[in-house]
Amino acid sequence: MRSHPLNAVPFVRRPLYLALVSVFALSSGIVEAADTNGNDAVEQPAKDKKEVALTAVTVTAERRTTDLQKTAVAVSAVGESQLQERQVHSLADLAGQAAGVTLPSPYINQQYVFIRGIGNSRPAGNPSVGVYLDDVYIARQFGNAFSNLPDIERVEILRGPQGTLYGQNTSSGALKIISKDPSNQFTGYVEGGGGNFGTFESKGYFSGPLIPDVLLGSLAVSSRKSDGYAHNYTLNKDVNGFDTDQVRAKLLFRPSENLRFDLAIDEASDHSDNGVPSPLTPHLKDNRTLASWDTRTDQKNGGISFKITDRLNDNLTLKSISAFRRIKDGQPWDSDGRETYTFNKFYQEVNQRQFSQEFQLLGEYERFDFVTGATYFHENFDFDRLTALGTAPAWQATSSRNEKESKGIFGQLHYKVTDAFGITGGLRYSREEHILSGDAYNSNAGGELLSQRFAFNNWSEKNSSLTPKLTLDYTFSPNVFTYFTWAKGETSGGWNPAPVNRIDLVERPIDPEEVTSYEWGIKTTAFNNRVQNNIALFYNKYDNYQTSLSNPVFNGVPVIGGVLANADSAHTYGAELESSFQITSNWKTSFSASYLRTGIDQFLPGGVSSTADYTGNELPFAPRMTYNLNTVYDVSVPGGDLRLNGNVRRSSQFYTGVENTFETPAQTYVDLGAFYTPRGTSLTLFVSGKNILDKTYETPSAFGYYYNAPRTWLAGARYDF
Repeated sequence: MRSHPLNAVPFVRRPLYLALVSVFALSSGIVEAADTNGNDAVEQPAKDKKEVALTAVTVTAERRTTDLQKTAVAVSAVGESQLQERQVHSLADLAGQAAGVTLPSPYINQQYVFIRGIGNSRPAGNPSVGVYLDDVYIARQFGNAFSNLPDIERVEILRGPQGTLYGQNTSSGALKIISKDPSNQFTGYVEGGGGNFGTFESKGYFSGPLIPDVLLGSLAVSSRKSDGYAHNYTLNKDVNGFDTDQVRAKLLFRPSENLRFDLAIDEASDHSDNGVPSPLTPHLKDNRTLASWDTRTDQKNGGISFKITDRLNDNLTLKSISAFRRIKDGQPWDSDGRETYTFNKFYQEVNQRQFSQEFQLLGEYERFDFVTGATYFHENFDFDRLTALGTAPAWQATSSRNEKESKGIFGQLHYKVTDAFGITGGLRYSREEHILSGDAYNSNAGGELLSQRFAFNNWSEKNSSLTPKLTLDYTFSPNVFTYFTWAKGETSGGWNPAPVNRIDLVERPIDPEEVTSYEWGIKTTAFNNRVQNNIALFYNKYDNYQTSLSNPVFNGVPVIGGVLANADSAHTYGAELESSFQITSNWKTSFSASYLRTGIDQFLPGGVSSTADYTGNELPFAPRMTYNLNTVYDVSVPGGDLRLNGNVRRSSQFYTGVENTFETPAQTYVDLGAFYTPRGTSLTLFVSGKNILDKTYETPSAFGYYYNAPRTWLAGARYDF
């Protein structure tokens, strides 16, 4: 066991090179601040300032549009051009694009999001990072990995608890996917490309006025397919491929200058493979398996949202956001990769429906601004599973019906005490109820219900929470902004949706995970806005930390297998740096680094025992060091313009469970891309490669070995109109 004493100074053991970079980041802003205040700086010509400077970035992290460099939140924004240059097809491709973010899932159509060492690797559970699509909460991780539609304007990644403005299930952060508004001018593009492993993708975006200035519309479509990069000897086919189709239509109706209505409808169809491992024995080559099941999914997910925005006067805006979404998914899972061994194979059907309603009142005045509102969320989550329990095999058919209702009111106000000093206070009150019914039967491979093992009906669990926030911010100069935040957040409780026996599901509900966070940040610009450096230091204390326990004992009753349950307490602390450099008018570079330490302070709560006590262990999916370096260079070549993009990211090793037995090794990936536009045309030819050094990394588990994707490339063309 490793010790993580709380009385240690949190940041003194930070690597020297990260400290030196941070000192440079601070000093560059301070130097620029001195220049701004009239010291011996040499004024640059106005022409140079205009041509060689970083573009201002705006975000909506605080439910209103603000300058990223003046926003008292650790937030990263990945814009439309970056999504294209870095070939972001799914949430997994956002790895390295923001400090402190880990995306460890080996499965194509669902992604576990961990921020600062906290997340949830069980897609049927509640996430600790809330995912939002145009202000609509995506409740489950099933099907959340799609981001390949061509109408995405940007992705915002908020680090740290966001409980006041975004509610529960944001105890470590939030990820916001924001699509483009329809245009008042006809615009769009079509794109197609192909690559290795039988990859083919096509997409199109079309936007324009149906009634000029009054009714605007847009349509985004995409299709992406591949054969897969792993080979299955048993099925004699390539696996771990993707097969997705998506569409989103939007209408924007503006009957007056101050009133607008937004309607959006999206749908995705997925028949990708659930990732299968290589078996423990025999130990095959990389990305080879003997898995006997065909793991292609049959998923449909999508929804409809309706937003009303009414500008009541020059100071007040009222918003209403109504949405309905659903997921229907049939999922075969083969987790041992063997031909005949049937333990840890299962088939599950997911049927999820959710309705949400949110009202917001936003105010902007000379000395203060605020946002207040109320939320309502209702979800039905039906989860059926047929599980192989052993080598015989014994089979169990489990059915559960989960119903959740959540209500909340919130408010946050920012007051400028002086032109330089501001205070933000916020508070959210939430109440939720989980109602569960279900049963379990002995079964066979055909799913017949043979004899009942147990049943339960209308079990209810109610929780309420207060998640406050207090932030102090100070603007030393137009180039130096700093803040300190104390905040609380929460991840919802509930139930295990697929029980092995009665007690692990019903008699031991999962308590909400609570966090108290402390964060200090500074954001600087320097050298006529050619350099930006943002630093955040944080400490988080977690109570009722939610994690997977292996073979626990609840109130004297043993439970076989992995169960989502509460550990008593845990902590994380660390430092993050994000820097951007506009080196010349045609050369931009960005760099990010994060240092993270985690520990379980007290593993077992009252009434629970286990075969092991993991107090002192590190949290899973929490690499101590991550780095990312990206550069974009534009150059004129004979006949046209060429944009070159390069990206290098590295992550240190991290564990995949609280037992600290299995770990993902340290990894380094290099990605490259080139985009050529013939002069005087609207055509762009491109080629991009991921993992171009073809590095292979092996992650062991209790049942098999998982491998990353090998070198992949994609070449194609895009035509804008």
